[in-house]
Amino acid sequence: MQLESERLIVREFKEEDIDELALILGDPEVMKYSLKGPLSKEETLDYLRQRMLKSYEEHGYGLWALVSKETNRVIGLAGPINQIIDGEEYVEIGYRITRSEWGKGFATEAVECIRDFAFTHLHLDKVIAIIDPSNTQSIRVAEKAGYKLQKTTTFHGFHVGIYELHRITVVPYTEKWVERFDEERSRLEKVFQGIPIQFEHIGSTSIPGCHAKPKIDILGITNDITAIDQFNEKMIQMGYSPLGELGIKQRRYFILRGDNHVNLHVFEDTNPEVARHLRFRDYLRTHPEKKKEYSSLKMRLAEQYPGSILEYCLGKESFVKAVDYQAAMEDTGKYFNLQSNLHKSSWSDKEILQSMEANMHLQMTYFAKYVPNIDIIFQLDVTVVYSSIPDDTFNYVIGAKFSDYNVKDRVEHVLNLYREKGIPFSWWLGEKDTPETLEDELTSQGLSLKEDDIGMYLSLDEYESKESSSEISMTRVLGEKGLRDFAKVFADLGGYPNLYEDLYSKLPPVLIADGGPYEMYVGYLDGQPIVTGVLVLHANVAGIYYVMTVPEQRRRGFGSLMMQYLINRSKEEGYPLVTLQASAAGKGLYERLGFKSMCRFVEYS
Repeated sequence: MQLESERLIVREFKEEDIDELALILGDPEVMKYSLKGPLSKEETLDYLRQRMLKSYEEHGYGLWALVSKETNRVIGLAGPINQIIDGEEYVEIGYRITRSEWGKGFATEAVECIRDFAFTHLHLDKVIAIIDPSNTQSIRVAEKAGYKLQKTTTFHGFHVGIYELHRITVVPYTEKWVERFDEERSRLEKVFQGIPIQFEHIGSTSIPGCHAKPKIDILGITNDITAIDQFNEKMIQMGYSPLGELGIKQRRYFILRGDNHVNLHVFEDTNPEVARHLRFRDYLRTHPEKKKEYSSLKMRLAEQYPGSILEYCLGKESFVKAVDYQAAMEDTGKYFNLQSNLHKSSWSDKEILQSMEANMHLQMTYFAKYVPNIDIIFQLDVTVVYSSIPDDTFNYVIGAKFSDYNVKDRVEHVLNLYREKGIPFSWWLGEKDTPETLEDELTSQGLSLKEDDIGMYLSLDEYESKESSSEISMTRVLGEKGLRDFAKVFADLGGYPNLYEDLYSKLPPVLIADGGPYEMYVGYLDGQPIVTGVLVLHANVAGIYYVMTVPEQRRRGFGSLMMQYLINRSKEEGYPLVTLQASAAGKGLYERLGFKSMCRFVEYS
């Protein structure tokens, strides 16, 4: 038996390997979390003969030698091992890497290579990893390879976590998926009694005739995402695991594992993910050729990447984005406002901050999902947007949630995405971004502070709307002319001159249609566009952005008039809070309007 990865040859051990193997298994650091501790050379030879070579004979697999292609030396061992845990038989992929090669990704590379062999040649449905909770290095390796913590238990007297990885399986459509959804919807409706929420069957199992992984995806739509958290305990009693946002802002994600696997995604009604999921489902339901193409693609990817959900999802990405775009182009807005317009009435400072950041996050990612020349990468710990537009307004990083141990590597990885393309970019930081040393890391990597803004909010509970001035005409942007005029004001202020041609002209009209969360406005004086503003209605707050006045019309109060217009519009829609990001120079103006400071937003570039 011999396998190959990019840098490794994976083969069976031979007795001639004893010297190199003894160096690995005799190292106290390498063997820190083993059951036996470090082994002598004699003990290593006995282990090789009695456990490893014998396993090859009996099972056709076992712990194999990891040979570096560069040096032709054994640098570790890894392979499938039979284990009995809580009376059940499992196959674990175990590994050990010599200490001099730590931190170079060899463990992940080996585990991924053997994982794919286990699924394609051993025909296993799942593999496990047994990890001491304090062994953070091994936990990172397992998570990179796609493992998920399934349970904690006692193994040979040690407290351990059992991580599982299941083979990706795509099967033909069955009507049983509809029945399963109906059953689960009935259960969920009983759990979430007392709040406005509706459930929709989404994903491939909701598309008749479409091949799919046999897991039911359910979309929950509500008016206040924070209200969902109070049901976590009841969901646990139902067998679900509450996983919070899990990389997607303003989502609540629950998993019911087992033979009746269910993924529940809950969003607020103003979240564009609601419309995106429903549009995608309905488009494939009514376009049989695209449905057939999607089925074939998923079967091919499941065969090519049987154990990597990341590679499987990346393989679908371009197809999904193309369908998303076409479905949005055909949408007339029927998926907007699926819930009531009831809004949150009581707020803590923490909730205001969360909503302010979520609103800003949506504003910065709303168009990126639908424009062909912009790519957006959602990861659990960061969101990255990059495009072919040479302007840092359209290439940026937001929502970083790194840790002290990986911040340097993660920042370098993200920055290389932009540096390899040679495009300008910016990195936005909010109060909830981590770790505390992130700003220091950005400056050490050569970035400079560009903006230092103050997050502010205005309560509209007792706010009295003021009459708008008739001096300028405020017009909602709903088509080509408005988009061109908005782009002209942006360019007059030194912004990207081809904004309309490279971005706005490519937008599906539904994204700015009436009823959607993103409203664009242009103010006209004597028929000429002189001021702009954007209102984002999401996360139970109304966010104000892009209030810009052309240079020759400044200091005449037109920016204040646009601000007043957007505040009035927010109150008209029943929103209790207005939020914005103010420069230090503008803070006083907004304070006079009643805004209060909440947090800090900074931009590095």
